Amino acid sequence: MEVRLTFQPCEQIDTDALGVIAFDKDSPAAGLDWEVTRRVNQATGGWIEEAYRSGEFTGKACETLLMHRPPGLRARRLVLVGGGKSDRFGLLELRRASGALVRSLRQRCVREAALALEGGAEQVAAAAQGAITGDYDSDGYKTTESNG
Repeated sequence: MEVRLTFQPCEQIDTDALGVIAFDKDSPAAGLDWEVTRRVNQATGGWIEEAYRSGEFTGKACETLLMHRPPGLRARRLVLVGGGKSDRFGLLELRRASGALVRSLRQRCVREAALALEGGAEQVAAAAQGAITGDYDSDGYKTTESNG
């Protein structure tokens, strides 16, 4: 897995899938605690709020929702990743969310993804660690028995 760091508006990231963290809240708009999540919601014409309203997404920790061809974004897919309770969200939860994003996309054979973050180097490092851990496949080291 290759991990790259880029600084550009999330609406302009050209990738197979763009992941954004959205939190577990009682009201749909309250789950959009991060500025980057609010920007993606605005760019898509309210897709994230609609996912909350419809009950398709709740924001619970490590929950994912994949949406195809989001308007207003260059990414071909938008993935909402549940961050759990925003007041309890820290680096460990970010690692878990990043891993959940990678696992959900690996099942769908997505080759390239970005995770929109806000924060500093600690968040970037935690997200990278979670992505690498989430991509780990222990079956790659299994041997097959020969009938030899």
